[in-house]
Amino acid sequence: MRYPTFSFQKLLLQFIRNCLKLHAAVLPVVAGLSLSSAQQSRMRKSPYLIYPNRPAEMTVLWQMENSATCQLRWGTTPACSTGRVLTTETGQTIDEHQHIHTLSELTPNRLYYYQVVENGVIHHGTFRSAPPDTADSTSFFIYGDTRTYPQMHDSVLSGICHTIRNAPSRQTILLHTGDWTASSWESYWDMEYFNRAYPHTLEVLSKIPVLGAIGNHEVEGDETVYRKYWPYPYERGGFYYAFDYGPVHISVIDQYSDYSPGSEQFQWLENDLAWSDKQWKFILLHEPGFSDEGAHGNNFQVQIILHPLCLRYGVSGVFSGHNHFYAHCTVDGVHHLTLGGGGAPLYQVYHTGKGLITSETSLHYAYVNVRPDSAAVAVIRPDGTVVEEFSIVETPEPPLPIPKKTALFDVYTLRSLKLLVVETVNYKNATVTLLDVGGRMMLNRKLMTPRTVIDLAAYPRGVYVTRVATETSAVPAKIVLF
Repeated sequence: MRYPTFSFQKLLLQFIRNCLKLHAAVLPVVAGLSLSSAQQSRMRKSPYLIYPNRPAEMTVLWQMENSATCQLRWGTTPACSTGRVLTTETGQTIDEHQHIHTLSELTPNRLYYYQVVENGVIHHGTFRSAPPDTADSTSFFIYGDTRTYPQMHDSVLSGICHTIRNAPSRQTILLHTGDWTASSWESYWDMEYFNRAYPHTLEVLSKIPVLGAIGNHEVEGDETVYRKYWPYPYERGGFYYAFDYGPVHISVIDQYSDYSPGSEQFQWLENDLAWSDKQWKFILLHEPGFSDEGAHGNNFQVQIILHPLCLRYGVSGVFSGHNHFYAHCTVDGVHHLTLGGGGAPLYQVYHTGKGLITSETSLHYAYVNVRPDSAAVAVIRPDGTVVEEFSIVETPEPPLPIPKKTALFDVYTLRSLKLLVVETVNYKNATVTLLDVGGRMMLNRKLMTPRTVIDLAAYPRGVYVTRVATETSAVPAKIVLF
């Protein structure tokens, strides 16, 4: 019997062919497994944080690409063993798929870890809970105008990342002065502020609560999208609100809703500032009243409406953006900071402006360290170099004392500011009338709150008669405008 013979070369060739066939069959499977693993995550806008104005709470938000049930875990160690909850999306529209959950019963001023688990993928984050109301010190970051260039925005946030890595106690809150994106449509938020291709953006959003003001570019788009991503405790009729953070009170202004004297927002703001007992008060808005005169210039309404309130109620500083540069002006002891270097195309400075101390065309952010006797401010470029450092040593005093009530109605003026103030507990169904010396009616306004402030800047100097009237009585008073 003859047996078939095979050369060594033939056996080796056959072995190689079999291996190639096996590789060709297995490769698509392996590639498919790798692709499946890479596609497991359906996160559209990564976990980010909002401080809900309560030291024992923190709100975690994220948006998925599709409907999904997620799990949120949290705790004081990386194991996140304190609590866990299943979350579902908050709405049913095509661009919704948003998850929101507020953690409660937190210990103030403590580092917490959290995890968002979706489709088997874990997204990690941390935050430091707010200081208690009784705290006499804290700190926070500020920046703005992050629109258009996400890579430039990411470079600014790289500086904040470096800061909190080296000084963990500075992991507090981040204030935003508006113009987050070029327009407030879903695609812009995807491409710009929440762009997941930028690691420092993802890190800061997962670690620091962001609280901000609405800008003109958000108004130009879909305001409902802005409200969805940033559901702050807005007051009725606009995007204005206020919050406390330790010894600091922040009033956030909506400059695209009416805030003239007598308006709902003005009355809210005055009451908000008057009732706050915090040592440090700041205003956050988009368009500056006092800045370098390059680019957009100054907002006149801030000068004649908001700046007088700063003087009256001891506001230490006003934070704004809109102009894509840094500027620091001091007017009547109030510090007005333009912090528009968050990533948008930079503007040239003119080095002129009322009360201007310094200005610079650069990317930047500010860090404010508040202590009982001072608030130290550092304006920093992404590479860590300092644009300016200064201290606010005390809050400005009101130019005139607030008179105490001596009658049913109190009517008086702040002469240097040309503001008419009417105070009464019985303001319902009451009106205030302003007459010139010839008896001609110049103004007639219904009282809406216990204190009504009316701007008389447009009225000529001279003697006027005011009359506060109810259904049963009228109280006249003479005032003089200087």
